[in-house]
Amino acid sequence: MTAKRSAGVKIHISASTPATFDDTGYEALADFTKIGEVTRISGFGPRWNNETHNPLEHDGTEYLKTNKDAGALTVEMALDTDDAGQIKVKAARDSASAIASIRVEFPGGDDYYCQLVVNEFMPNPDTQSAKQTATMVGNVTCSSTGVGWVEALA
Repeated sequence: MTAKRSAGVKIHISASTPATFDDTGYEALADFTKIGEVTRISGFGPRWNNETHNPLEHDGTEYLKTNKDAGALTVEMALDTDDAGQIKVKAARDSASAIASIRVEFPGGDDYYCQLVVNEFMPNPDTQSAKQTATMVGNVTCSSTGVGWVEALA
């Protein structure tokens, strides 16, 4: 295993939905736009929700996996009101029904795709000497067949 740098990772947004929820469906989308000035992308991926079970015969807690949650995605960036990707993020946030397609592109050819409900795009002027930033926050939603994140590994 070789440690890899994150420099070169890019994130893209599309207002379109893939015909199929696999790498072929996502790669066919022609309107992906790079979100500019990104400085941080949170860790992402599915996780299991749990239900606890506490039988009276002992004093331990048992955990049962219940359903898979595709998770959330947080992206921090320098605010650029002219950036086409940031404009698409705001449009997705402002629409009550919009679900955006997201592609996280790694150097070396690995791509990760998902459908994202953009809940927040918040400009942050911060302090007098700080750069203006913005944060996008969204929840990854699953397709009707339960597909959340799609990995297309090189």
